[in-house]
Amino acid sequence: AFRNGWNLLDLFAVLAAWVDLGAIPDPSNNMPNLTAARVLRLVRLTKVLRVVRVAKIFGELRLLIKTFVASMLSLFWAVVLLLLAMVIASVFIGQLIQPVVLDSTRDIDVRIQAHEMFG
Repeated sequence: AFRNGWNLLDLFAVLAAWVDLGAIPDPSNNMPNLTAARVLRLVRLTKVLRVVRVAKIFGELRLLIKTFVASMLSLFWAVVLLLLAMVIASVFIGQLIQPVVLDSTRDIDVRIQAHEMFG
């Protein structure tokens, strides 16, 4: 049972985590090997493969995972669109407030408050 490939992968991932956390120090030098630590972190990510194996068993779960992955591109473009709308709105408000801030005939407190609130 221990020779199952998934068990060996888990063992390797746990050992990699120990090395990454410094539980097993490197006696050859006092400086940590950051490249090895990064590689070991990548190895720990292979535990995600277990989710894929479980997804093969449960068809509905596999469908949800595929849907989630497929929606990432749409989510990215939705965020870009929202950020673009925020930039356009901020430029518009800045253009509306500029005459109030620059008008020397207005009360100084109004000008300062407009600048502080809308910049």
